[in-house]
Amino acid sequence: MITICEVGVRDGLQNESTLLSTEQKVDMLSMLTDSGITDLEAVSFVHPKLVPAMADAEEVLLSWDRPEGIEVAGLALNERGIHRALHSTITKLHVSMAVSDAFNQKNSNCSVEEGLANLLPSVQEAAEDLPVTAILATSFGCPFSGKVNEVEAYQWRKSF
Repeated sequence: MITICEVGVRDGLQNESTLLSTEQKVDMLSMLTDSGITDLEAVSFVHPKLVPAMADAEEVLLSWDRPEGIEVAGLALNERGIHRALHSTITKLHVSMAVSDAFNQKNSNCSVEEGLANLLPSVQEAAEDLPVTAILATSFGCPFSGKVNEVEAYQWRKSF
């Protein structure tokens, strides 16, 4: 089975220098669902100071009159994000972990092994309440260290 999940409101906005209002994000989500899209990654539960574009994740979800039958995911990168997500109105959780130590050091200030050790208990807890999709980032290359060892990447996949 293949599922296509629209991530523009989350991924497309998080690195933009112009911050959209909560209302603008809600309007975007509504336009996407009006177009027929039924599966969206709408928000990210990350530190508001590190990713200001996602600081209003809970507010976006509460303000959006989500049509029936729409699947809405939230992205989390750590325990705190997962706990925020579990107290929101998402229908599924996306959890991302890079398989590159260099990327994880830049993104989370920890190694892959440390990140997984911190993340897995919260992922298991979340999976009791919501479907969880684990996303392995940098599997085919890292912007900081280049080529990723495929054997290591595969081993991390088995851990997740």
